[in-house]
Formats: sequence, structure tokens, C-alpha cells
Amino acid sequence: MTIWGTCYFVSIARACRYYESQGYDANGVFGAVVEKIAAGEISIGRPEVAPGETLVLLDGRTRYGIEAADTPRAVQFRGGCV
Repeated sequence: MTIWGTCYFVSIARACRYYESQGYDANGVFGAVVEKIAAGEISIGRPEVAPGETLVLLDGRTRYGIEAADTPRAVQFRGGCV
């Protein structure tokens, strides 16, 4: 099995929690997350998965990952994140 992370987060609150754990200041993290969404760097909600792929939660259940039984095709831009 191979799992790779995505730039899709479960919610804005969980994106804030993720970025706080990455060192963002707790007082400014909400604004940083909003800017990342506006810039297309992250998205909120479930990404699309291809047949044979499964969504998993990563990083303390803050963001989505995709699990595939075989080595995934080259990770492609799937829309929603740069």
C-alpha cells in the first residue's frame, strides 16, 4: 500500500490546527489559512479519488491522504490545489 498526502483539509478549523502544529502563530493562523485557500494552495473538503484508491485521514485527522494498493500513477494535479 502507498499513501500520499493531499492539500485537502477536513475543515477550516482542522487546517488551522494543522498549521499551528507546523509553527504558525495561534493568533494569525486563521488569516494564513484563509490566504492559502484564496491562493489555491489548500482546499477544504474531500478530494476525488480514482477507482482502487481510498481516502484516509492524516496528521491528526486534519487532512486527507489517498491510499492505493499499488504504486500510484504519478501524482497529478486534480484541481483545487496548486
